[in-house]
Amino acid sequence: MNIENLGHFQLGQDVNGERPGVTICQLTDIHHWPKGKQDFHTRGRVIEFGVEGYSAEENVHLIENVLEAGKPDLVIFTGDIIDGRPFSEMGANEDSFIENMTELISPLVSSGIPWTFLPGNHDDDNSPWNREDLLKLFALPGCLTKDAKTFNFTF
Repeated sequence: MNIENLGHFQLGQDVNGERPGVTICQLTDIHHWPKGKQDFHTRGRVIEFGVEGYSAEENVHLIENVLEAGKPDLVIFTGDIIDGRPFSEMGANEDSFIENMTELISPLVSSGIPWTFLPGNHDDDNSPWNREDLLKLFALPGCLTKDAKTFNFTF
């Protein structure tokens, strides 16, 4: 397996000529559902988003709170960020994940915090898109790994 080398990126701020450290935030298993979808069927059961505590709006608020509390220099989304299963059920198009992720990263973009993404099993599980389609996320604003051609990279 070949690993892409995307070069190096400077993170953190110099404070009086010193670099006090870098804070990296890992966000995982957010399962950001499509707006307007209230439930979906899987493995013989119905998952009701409100009852189970899932909310697209709350996901964005959660990220805002994490950014405020942690003040990270970089955010890494690591798997099951966008859950493709409800998108298929509602007949969404193959690029609907881009709008969904754009909503999710809006607090990072407005704060100027760079981010990157590594998919999990549900990001393209039974979705209208495939794993390669998810590479389009690297073109979204603020993505630090915009030049990646695969999910096998180092920077």
